[in-house]
Amino acid sequence: MFSKAPDGVSGSLYGAFHGLELAYVFQHVDAVAEATGYTPSDEDRAVEQAMGASWVAFARSGDPDADSLPEPWPAYGQTEPTFEFGQTLGVTEGLRDDRCDLLESVLLGT
Repeated sequence: MFSKAPDGVSGSLYGAFHGLELAYVFQHVDAVAEATGYTPSDEDRAVEQAMGASWVAFARSGDPDADSLPEPWPAYGQTEPTFEFGQTLGVTEGLRDDRCDLLESVLLGT
């Protein structure tokens, strides 16, 4: 889950908008900074490094768990863990459960 909004006006207006994650994955946060007029923070650099490493690990082995992540990428199973790339880097549980449960009840009639 990518949730890292840029600092400044762009982040305040748009949050972590669709497509922004690509700048982090492909190590181009500086290009976004130039276009939006903000200076990347240490947090931006950490997300950029972690996302890039995870995508490379996934392409190389099919497993996004890069050695540089602060905690292991969780396997999907009985619980629904999510690795979040945002204000913090790490695993969270129950991401948007309320929305997913509502959608499931509407679609499946449960």
